[in-house]
Amino acid sequence: MKFIKDYALHNGQGVAIDYVVTQKKEGKYFIGQILIYLFIAVCVAAVFAAMSIFIDSFALVAMAGVGLAAPVFLMAYHGTRAICNFDRKYSIFTTNVSMDKTPQTVISFEIVKDKKKKDEDTRYVVYERSMKEADLFAPYTDEYKDKYAAADVKNTIDFRSSVHKNDDIYFALFTEKDGSKTVIIFETVNRVVEKLAYYNKEATVVAKLSR
Repeated sequence: MKFIKDYALHNGQGVAIDYVVTQKKEGKYFIGQILIYLFIAVCVAAVFAAMSIFIDSFALVAMAGVGLAAPVFLMAYHGTRAICNFDRKYSIFTTNVSMDKTPQTVISFEIVKDKKKKDEDTRYVVYERSMKEADLFAPYTDEYKDKYAAADVKNTIDFRSSVHKNDDIYFALFTEKDGSKTVIIFETVNRVVEKLAYYNKEATVVAKLSR
């Protein structure tokens, strides 16, 4: 799932735009889900075997085993959803919209675990900086990768829905207080690139994307 949304005002913040992608079940997320199910299956089998030692009736053992397995696997299903099913969301918004405070436009990269709950209960901010502090917003292509390849990049944040996703990808480059660099790789669309250029024209390379 991918969606983009514009806002006029939200919770005292003038939000310009949101972009959300759903993390695909692959790599460590897929392996983690499989391992959780395997662990629970082994535990249920062990309990089933232990019960069969003390209960002579196979029917009773089977009924007890099914009664135990059903809620356990249901809990496992919801548990793996919480761990492996989430959205990657980034927003460009203006903070402190009031008469007595200077507004600041920031870009925030967040993990959203459960869209059914309130934002404050599910949001985890991975990285957030002022738009004006960006060194570069550019397409994630060989033409521009050398802009940070030689830099002191200590932190790389891959915010794509899949590590195999290569179309319509940008990266953001920021300098930290210690002089090191942070790179965020993210999926985007033309409307978002326009916002990047609007808030930091000097640092943004505008390229035509497929959407």
